Amino acid sequence: MASLTRGDVVATRYRLEEVIGSGIGLVWRATDMQTSATVAVKVVTLDRDGVNIREGRFLREAHAMQRLISPHVVRVYESGILERER
Repeated sequence: MASLTRGDVVATRYRLEEVIGSGIGLVWRATDMQTSATVAVKVVTLDRDGVNIREGRFLREAHAMQRLISPHVVRVYESGILERER
């Protein structure tokens, strides 16, 4: 996937508005186009050689976060892998 920019739509649902954080990837403030809700979208980037060794870590983190329910922990509604350009 080419690098994402403001206004891009991810997973046919989330319109990216602005980068609000970074770490193993970027965190975007986005709009859920189905509900008009403001959401955060975390995008993990590929390593330079095209092999994403962080993919497993990202999915484990997302699945663990989906099981947590607390007013002190961000709620994860959806996670997945976007198709890559070859």
